[in-house]
Amino acid sequence: MNTILVAFDDNRVIGDQGKIPWHIPEDLHLFKQRTMGHAIVMGAKTFQTLPPNGLPGRLNIVLHRPPSPFDLPFVGHYTAEEGVVHLWEDIMAAIGFVKVWGMTKRGRNEDVFIIGGGQIYKSAMEDEVVDKILVSKIHGTHNGDVTFPYIPPERWVETVLEKRDQFDIVQYERR
Repeated sequence: MNTILVAFDDNRVIGDQGKIPWHIPEDLHLFKQRTMGHAIVMGAKTFQTLPPNGLPGRLNIVLHRPPSPFDLPFVGHYTAEEGVVHLWEDIMAAIGFVKVWGMTKRGRNEDVFIIGGGQIYKSAMEDEVVDKILVSKIHGTHNGDVTFPYIPPERWVETVLEKRDQFDIVQYERR
């Protein structure tokens, strides 16, 4: 299943100058727990905010616009076979055939988490490549320069899964 995994505040803010505008250890722990052992898909800007080799224990796939992945100032060698893809259609092929960091080969039914940023989220929703959106809805408002796209209620059903002190866990499923 393809799932967007995102944290945003009451104004749908997700980032500010390449950083998360809040620090909530409980949410970070949930992110790690949900994604460990799975494929994560992100844009080049999001990848640049991670450690040099991406997030350990997960298949890191970087989605970017052509023409060249190597105009990006990040450390590491990422070829199409190692996880840099140009098109959404390449994602499932990459997950099906890439073996990274000793992880076992993944099947096509593997859970895939799309983890950002704003343009990648927008593209995934417009191209209808996701089945579910799982949100940590952070209480309050924060300053930020990147927001999550509007979630049209005629296309998505909202369910509040759990209320926590600093955020609620909300799930949207495609109608």
